[in-house]
Amino acid sequence: MPLVVPPLRERREDIAELCDYFLRLAAKQEMGDKTIHNDAVELLGHYDWPGNVRELENFIYRLTVLSNEGEISAALVQSELY
Repeated sequence: MPLVVPPLRERREDIAELCDYFLRLAAKQEMGDKTIHNDAVELLGHYDWPGNVRELENFIYRLTVLSNEGEISAALVQSELY
């Protein structure tokens, strides 16, 4: 039985929840306990994510390491995404 999983660009409503999940995983791996600003999540929703969920996961980990604050900003997302 084939299992069809739509690409992340077709499930943009899942991005916020995935971000929270990956941030919790990053905190458990001692990358830092961070949150992400709603404007940053909105920017992530406009990207097509050709690498799907794995690309988003790696991107969130990178943002966690690069962020000097407790909250990942839209400006940081903008600078790293585009």
